[in-house]
Amino acid sequence: TILCGRMHFSGQDQRHGFERRIMGDFTPCIAGRGGAKRDDLGPYVETPSWNWAKHYGAGDSPVLAYDRAVIAAALEELSKPHDRPLFLVVGTYGPHHTFVAPPHLFEKYYERVDQPISPDDVAMHSVDRKRILEDDRLNPESIRCLRAAYYGLIEHTDDLVGQVKTAWDNHAQKNNREEVFMYTSDHGEQGGNRGLWGKMTFFEDAVAIPLIVSGNGVVKNNVVETPVSMVDIPTTITELAESPALPDSDGRSFVPALLGQTLEDVPVYSDIAHSGKVGRMIRFKNWKYWNFDKTEEGILFDHSNDKAETVDVSEQYPKELLELKSTLFNLWDPDAIKAALKERHQHEKIFDEWGWNTNVEEPDRWVIPESAWELPKLPESIASS
Repeated sequence: TILCGRMHFSGQDQRHGFERRIMGDFTPCIAGRGGAKRDDLGPYVETPSWNWAKHYGAGDSPVLAYDRAVIAAALEELSKPHDRPLFLVVGTYGPHHTFVAPPHLFEKYYERVDQPISPDDVAMHSVDRKRILEDDRLNPESIRCLRAAYYGLIEHTDDLVGQVKTAWDNHAQKNNREEVFMYTSDHGEQGGNRGLWGKMTFFEDAVAIPLIVSGNGVVKNNVVETPVSMVDIPTTITELAESPALPDSDGRSFVPALLGQTLEDVPVYSDIAHSGKVGRMIRFKNWKYWNFDKTEEGILFDHSNDKAETVDVSEQYPKELLELKSTLFNLWDPDAIKAALKERHQHEKIFDEWGWNTNVEEPDRWVIPESAWELPKLPESIASS
């Protein structure tokens, strides 16, 4: 079992069961060393987090340099012989802000990208609407550049994943082994749609992620519309590997879907907490509903007619609304979650102070080359203004 690249572990244990780690992480491994304290990012400090509009455009960046290094390490490992079956997890940081894309991809999407969905044209929960970003740096031209860079980052990541896929297939063939290849992510990017950026909402832009699987026994060109959850991935992998099932797992295996069989519809959930609110979403069949703090205000979308999630159909479908709301509220205690988060934040504050004030080394933290500090270039329409 080998880990290569991004995994977001926090603390001195950077293995969590992996036998080897052949490439470290992009972010600090010890709490309290991130954010504005990251002088290793040079002028790009804070751009992978909250200050993403600071620099954007065409060029190189610490994120791009990291992902190249991750893929290079993975390709080198796959070129080696392995006596045992190999479980390799490869984690890139992108596609993710910093919003800087390779020049040819930035230019490609700068000519193609459109403006985001306006918050004036769609239904939004009041909690989500309060998160609409007001930033003097955002205007139609800068938004065009930010979105072009993100689309470019997606294609760049697609190319990197393709390199690993080819090497993985060659490795399996050379060693005469059956294989399964899976690509997924942890969250999406709203890209200015509805005036929102980043994640932290339940809109599809943020909460929907790719899940692509190929390999021995997996039906080709089969698109499965039945929603699944990230908690289903470990259960599926253990079944594919014929390993012992995880005890008391919240996930279910979607192996039947990989084999071309029907996958039963079950509710899929997502949770977020921000701005003093606790939110929970349920997706079941074509319906998607969410609520904050177990209040009367919720929002319901019908994906069979509105995949873009523009119209709240709560009033048109009271029966479905009541059923989804009842299921969502069952066993959900926002006050208990808030209390647990408050306690967790108190612990995190102590960990942050400890991490910043100690000299504990981070051998699994990738060293960013200063060559990746060069600032990106923008179209002349912006650069000259």
